[in-house]
Amino acid sequence: MSKPSQPGLKPVPRHPYVQAAYAATNAQDGRQILDIRVWEMAVIERPITPNGGWDIAGSYPITPFPTGLDIPAGLAFMADRGAVSFTAVTDPCHPPHWADGTIEDAHIAPFKAHFVHEFDLSRGTHEAIYDKKTRRDVRKSQRLVEVQAHDFNDPTIRSRWVALYQQLMTRHDVAVGAQFSAASFDALASVTGLHCLAAHGDAGINAMVLFLEHDGIAYVHLAGVNHDGYRTMSQYAIYDYALRFFGQERGCRLLNLGGAPGHQDDPSHGLAKFKNSFATGTMQSHIVGIVLDKKRYNELSAGCEGDFFPRYRMPKGIR
Repeated sequence: MSKPSQPGLKPVPRHPYVQAAYAATNAQDGRQILDIRVWEMAVIERPITPNGGWDIAGSYPITPFPTGLDIPAGLAFMADRGAVSFTAVTDPCHPPHWADGTIEDAHIAPFKAHFVHEFDLSRGTHEAIYDKKTRRDVRKSQRLVEVQAHDFNDPTIRSRWVALYQQLMTRHDVAVGAQFSAASFDALASVTGLHCLAAHGDAGINAMVLFLEHDGIAYVHLAGVNHDGYRTMSQYAIYDYALRFFGQERGCRLLNLGGAPGHQDDPSHGLAKFKNSFATGTMQSHIVGIVLDKKRYNELSAGCEGDFFPRYRMPKGIR
């Protein structure tokens, strides 16, 4: 459980990305949830195949690190359980204060830049940052769809979401094994801080975006869209609505729009350009990897060279 900030107050919920309910969305293909109480963080135990053993990783896509962590205690807990290594992509909005090279056998490297929108009342409305094309596309989309907030606990809404998400995955040729399962979205529905925004067109809901919110910061989590949603440019209307919703109604100070798809920055990618049109800047995420069992790590990594962490999970194509 999260601890009260002051005596007599209710516990503050954990950040959504480290809640056990969220970790359950990543627990598939033999992966198990591990709750590191000393860090107030749920992570994923991953089997190492075919060589045996296992390691620990933060949940996809990012792991926020609270301030004041007892780093040695958490690492000792994982090592005592026999884990070979720990890996996480840091939340650029909550970077680990210990990513300074002082942890032995640590690998810390820049990963991807996240587009962010910092809410600033002195700028006036959020539309002040739009260029001419973005303003035109938002208004065009708003004429074709209406954006509404929905309860993701509603099975009908969740079923519609799964269909839209799967259509988006098919459009971008994402392998089934790399997708979230329908069951994982049942688990996601119980995560504290989840918001669902949907675009309603003439043929019904044609696009949805899921967001997570914690302590004044909101995050774009996942999107689902069908052919009609692309026709109506529904994500323009949803993102514009999100800036009003989180900036004005929810009083957030920052919206993290995420980065480009893939494992590296690609400013030329269409999604990166789209997110940039709603952003006021960028923030850098990092890969943090820590070797917990040096002997076993070196055994598993034999023949694998390079900066990839952990080396024994290096994709075959880049070995």
